[in-house]
Amino acid sequence: MRRSLAVTIPALAIPAVACGMLFAGSERNPPPGPGGTGGHRTIEVGQTCASLRDRLELSCGTAAFGDTRFNCAGVDIGRCPPTTSVSVRNTGRTPVTLIVISGSRQGERHESARPPLASGQEARLRPGAGDDRLFDIVVRPEGRGPGTIRILRVA
Repeated sequence: MRRSLAVTIPALAIPAVACGMLFAGSERNPPPGPGGTGGHRTIEVGQTCASLRDRLELSCGTAAFGDTRFNCAGVDIGRCPPTTSVSVRNTGRTPVTLIVISGSRQGERHESARPPLASGQEARLRPGAGDDRLFDIVVRPEGRGPGTIRILRVA
């Protein structure tokens, strides 16, 4: 039994187009959501990230902040600009090491650790040299107890 190409080609084209649309949208910008970001969580001033226990690293992008790649605060509709820097304060009692994960494109990751940040100290975090995307901020407590940071500014 022969199948018609007229039936086979459209059947293959629809999933290919859908996958292409999904892939194209995933890298550029998050979908619109609350406060201009359409339900998509993005990094905002006032958010906190706390590790659960001693010396346990925590990905703040995954666990607390949402997408760190884009600064969607105040954006009603349209494209959110990329995050160029994030200022944080150590609001816990334990010193923390902050690890910035950045890259120049999706799938590329570079890690850069900052010197430990004492309780009450502030730091400005940026993508590493040659990178233009801030993918994540990881908190590692350096003493006893959880490590906690709070977002002060997002640019």
